[in-house]
Amino acid sequence: MVEVSFTSEKALDNLAMTWTSSTDAEKANACPVTELKAGEPATMQITIGHEETISFQNVPQGVKVKIEETQQDGKGGLNFYTPEYTNQEITVGETAQVMEIVNTKTTEIPTGVQLDSIPYIVLLAVAVLGVVGFIVKRRMAAADDE
Repeated sequence: MVEVSFTSEKALDNLAMTWTSSTDAEKANACPVTELKAGEPATMQITIGHEETISFQNVPQGVKVKIEETQQDGKGGLNFYTPEYTNQEITVGETAQVMEIVNTKTTEIPTGVQLDSIPYIVLLAVAVLGVVGFIVKRRMAAADDE
């Protein structure tokens, strides 16, 4: 989920901003932000997927645009990555500008299985089985001698 904020130094109304997604570039989506009050940010939220991009059209010059990734709905503590931004906040000018979020995994996902200790547990189990087998064989050999 990405939160996009628009802020303008002066009041703007009757905005006709649209946005498109790379997965459905043919379809222009109406931006819910149709007016901006001076100095007050107006926000919208967009759900995007892996390697998906969104593009905004008809954003007035001088409007500051800020993006921020929020936690996924219903996922709580399962967001085990840190977003890194390229141009997290820009002021719209005459040329196209790019803002980018790259999610970098920075922590291990807790699966409940400690993979670091499993090889040692298996090795210990094999050693115990070997000792038990040796003792059983020795006792069986001793019983045959009697």
